[in-house]
Amino acid sequence: MDKKYTGIFSANTTPFNADGTLNVAGMKSEIDYMLKSGIKGFFIGGTYGEGPMMSPEEYEEYIIAFSEAVNGRGTIIAQIGANSLKMTIRQAEFAEAAKVDSVAAITPMYYPHDDSAIEGYYTDLCKSTKLPVFIYNNPFRSGNKLSPSLVGKLSKIPGIYGMKDSTDSLTEFCRYKMATGSDFNLMIGNDDMTLSAFMMGAQGGVIVLAGLFPELYVKMYEEFLKGNYETARELQNRAIAIRMILKKGPYVSTYKAALDLLGRPGGYSKKPIRMPSLDEMKVIEKGLKGLDCLN
Repeated sequence: MDKKYTGIFSANTTPFNADGTLNVAGMKSEIDYMLKSGIKGFFIGGTYGEGPMMSPEEYEEYIIAFSEAVNGRGTIIAQIGANSLKMTIRQAEFAEAAKVDSVAAITPMYYPHDDSAIEGYYTDLCKSTKLPVFIYNNPFRSGNKLSPSLVGKLSKIPGIYGMKDSTDSLTEFCRYKMATGSDFNLMIGNDDMTLSAFMMGAQGGVIVLAGLFPELYVKMYEEFLKGNYETARELQNRAIAIRMILKKGPYVSTYKAALDLLGRPGGYSKKPIRMPSLDEMKVIEKGLKGLDCLN
């Protein structure tokens, strides 16, 4: 188990300008805020980071700018992955050039693939990059779910370093843990299951809501380590309540709008993702105020 991948990682949103260009100053401001709040590292270019919405040129610009802004102050895992192996390898090359710590490759998307094809995908990817490779299991986005037995096989590929699991089943998470062993870097990528997964052997959490309220998840993790499980449960339940409020608007961009309410640079999303309407924002603002999340 590598201690670089323990604790809370923020799955950051990406602040774009209205024209879709990267707001570098806003991104740097958020990185500094996260690090001061105790975040261990960053998972970048993911679903909420809108990495799949970026062109190759935009992704390259983004990942280099992010890495330069962190400047070694935290661990960076960059999400890669596309419909084709060739594009995934190209993204891994961008990640190497940006000098991030590792990449997390989502399983090939859109088309259905059997176990043999997925094993070949990760084998070929690992041969093409010097970076440690995390498996990224997110069947809701890729359309290809990994069985525990397949994850056990993949964990033995030279270059495979761990896995981020973003399913919604604690039972499946436990089976992945059993299939890979204690030395495998298994991270939870489900905000609502964070504490449960820590209890069952996760070493780190990749958390979207930590991009808004990092202190909440850092405190939860600290209380878990101390054995203060009741306090940790209260914090997890508070996180779930906040996430329920943030589901009252469009996917991804609601989190950016909430950042704006907090006085931080949320920015715009890439189209066709829409920003919340005024009516949606009233509901979200009222809900966050009701939970004492806003001044």
